[in-house]
Amino acid sequence: MAIIERDFAFVGRVEAIETQLGELLSAIGIAGGNSLARANATPEGWTVDLTAEDRRASDEYNALDQALYDRIARLPGGRFLNPARLSGPGA
Repeated sequence: MAIIERDFAFVGRVEAIETQLGELLSAIGIAGGNSLARANATPEGWTVDLTAEDRRASDEYNALDQALYDRIARLPGGRFLNPARLSGPGA
């Protein structure tokens, strides 16, 4: 999490992009960014059946991603926002 806090202005979750992008755009002074058109979205309830072996491999290969996701999801609003980093590169 220290790298996220040091190097990133924003880390969100794709399933919350519609609300979180609006928050980010508002934080950088862009009004009206809350209305996103949904296109190419996975249908609600759609799943893929994996074998137990594939599930274990996926869990192993994605353990770090899952840990980051879980940490971000527990933050207020389910996202990380560091306004001090929003002023541009090297901020």
